[in-house]
Amino acid sequence: SHHHLKKMKAKSDKRSILERLDEVDKVISEPIFAARLPFALLEFLLSIPGNWFGSCCFASTTLPSLLAIFFHGGISEWHPWYGLVGSMVLINLTLWILLLSPNKSATSKRARVIFYGPATSAVAPAIGVIVLAMSPLPTMTRNIGFFVVCSWSIGIIPIAILKPLVARQRPASWILQNPNASDERIKRLQKAAKEKHINTLPKLFTRDTNASFPSGDTAGAMTSMYTLIFLFPSHDPAVRIVGIIFILLACFGRMYWMAHHMLDVSVGVLLAYFPCLILERLFCDETGCHMEWWVPLLGHLLLLTTVISTRWMFNRSVFGAGSIGVDDGDEDADGSKGNKKE
Repeated sequence: SHHHLKKMKAKSDKRSILERLDEVDKVISEPIFAARLPFALLEFLLSIPGNWFGSCCFASTTLPSLLAIFFHGGISEWHPWYGLVGSMVLINLTLWILLLSPNKSATSKRARVIFYGPATSAVAPAIGVIVLAMSPLPTMTRNIGFFVVCSWSIGIIPIAILKPLVARQRPASWILQNPNASDERIKRLQKAAKEKHINTLPKLFTRDTNASFPSGDTAGAMTSMYTLIFLFPSHDPAVRIVGIIFILLACFGRMYWMAHHMLDVSVGVLLAYFPCLILERLFCDETGCHMEWWVPLLGHLLLLTTVISTRWMFNRSVFGAGSIGVDDGDEDADGSKGNKKE
């Protein structure tokens, strides 16, 4: 019928617009995909803001305490609690070094499971709340930490809904797993991925192929840095600039290792801003932040419910791999099994 033909044409036009947008986004993002920092140390330093904001292992357990210490004005008098926070930083750093190892050992895989796995994601906010509750910091300062834990969970909710709905392919997947390897554009980008000093990360991101839009890591960066940019008591411009720089580094890092496109990281930051703004209006005023310890736990329960519901709706494994497929086995980017070293 004529109505059916018009409907089909409208769908075709919509698909054409989305395809053009996808191609423009790829062209804009390609210079960063193809970039290569001159030193391995610079890449390692970039890998921290470029990847840690999306991991509950750091963003929900350790970072809230670090920001609370910063809001308190640093360490004025030594307390064993500061040693605990320092040891948590070292644990995250050790896990990350093991995870980046090119050797596909059992230790490297276990580090990946801890840093990105679903079990860690489920319990990390509770650990972060307990650590903050143990602190010698004033109540109002601890509440800032609770705000960071809660804002991360609430800010990730729109990301958790949109990722399976859009199912956009990651750059690492359409570059490294592209069957048209003779294409000059693909060959150039594949060469760029292999020549990066830390070339294990692009391969790692092929494990979760259709999870490019929007970026959860840049959303996590926005929620984590929101307190520095908008809630810091003195509204010091330097502190705000530091917060913005960390968000930009997160965006650049996600694109540098071919985890996301420009549109993905931009939308991730934007989507995370509004939940943080709502939480600020609900729990903060000119006297400070008044969030109680149970609020971030409730927020994370809401996130877990959303993740489980969306995975069930889109027929994805609920209790399977984490955001990068930690239980997929040790596959190379081309899909072949690597040699596992115990």
